[in-house]
Amino acid sequence: MALRKYGRDLTAAAGDADPVIGRDDEIDRVVCILCRRTKNNAVLVGAPGVGKTAIAEGLAQRIAAGTVPPELLEARVVELDLCAIVAGTQYMGTFETRMKEVITEAEDADGKVILFIDEMHMLVGAGECNGSMDAANLLKPALARGRVSCVGATTFDEYRMHIEKDPALERRFQKVLVQEPSVEATIAILRGLRQRYEEHHGLRIRDAAIVAATELAGRYITGRTVDFKNTFIIMTSNLGAEHLNSNKETKEVTRSLLVEKVEKYFRPEFLNRLSEIVVFETLPRDKLKDIVKIQINKVVASVSSKGISLFASDAALDVILSESYKPVSIITVYRSCRQWHSHFLYNPDLFIS
Repeated sequence: MALRKYGRDLTAAAGDADPVIGRDDEIDRVVCILCRRTKNNAVLVGAPGVGKTAIAEGLAQRIAAGTVPPELLEARVVELDLCAIVAGTQYMGTFETRMKEVITEAEDADGKVILFIDEMHMLVGAGECNGSMDAANLLKPALARGRVSCVGATTFDEYRMHIEKDPALERRFQKVLVQEPSVEATIAILRGLRQRYEEHHGLRIRDAAIVAATELAGRYITGRTVDFKNTFIIMTSNLGAEHLNSNKETKEVTRSLLVEKVEKYFRPEFLNRLSEIVVFETLPRDKLKDIVKIQINKVVASVSSKGISLFASDAALDVILSESYKPVSIITVYRSCRQWHSHFLYNPDLFIS
């Protein structure tokens, strides 16, 4: 009764769920873990929206279809609702009683019940108050005895923040990584779901639209989990800055000295994974003067709205550049000029109005 009250039978609802496509490897891994005598609990770890819940539904569909090992043929996957268990437990001991009822019923099923806990990190701290035990501590003994099989799902961040900090809970689960499907797998998934969406929306979805939507999504949709192929990583380092500022060596000598420093400081395994090492040369004085002009033009534009007309002479530019340019420092003229002109740029001696 407790499982019916606080859970949902995914195996019984397998016929109503969408087909699970492209997740055979992950489902096979979960099935292998569940068939163990001990340590038969799996946790699906992946980014939000990557399809962790779909894997649990795929497991339920396999059990309903009878395409699982004999140990799981009579099993049923029950999704546990932790919020329903916690709701209304204002009196001490109520939460523990509900959890014990669920655990006892699952144990009495003799391996025929597989608990699925979405957002598994919620086990840690759930129902804990005034020294009472939380859901994780109540579930640990049953998991250790192997009397209860459990499949959890959580994200990478939540796994690190909650599960890894509880070694006793972590070692009772076998991690199954759920990666984002590839473009080819995504196209196959959409093709498998096309008929259901066509019937629901009353339209026809062409195959070319599926392919284009999948390829363009990885290129233009940002802020979601996408592959890493469109990413460029640019790293900077101040190694050898003294050689760049000295201006005593030629470009070839300076580059060789910098590369030598980099090779001594970083491991070869790291350097071999870089596409190229680019030496950032210091700007000549005429280019630095152009940067100063850009900064001054910003100030001129800001005060012109107040009816003030400013003009910076070459002497003023030289003064600002001299105050800003510090060869012994790695600070760029752009940054130091912004800091310096906030104190001195409004000096009337520098301008002719």
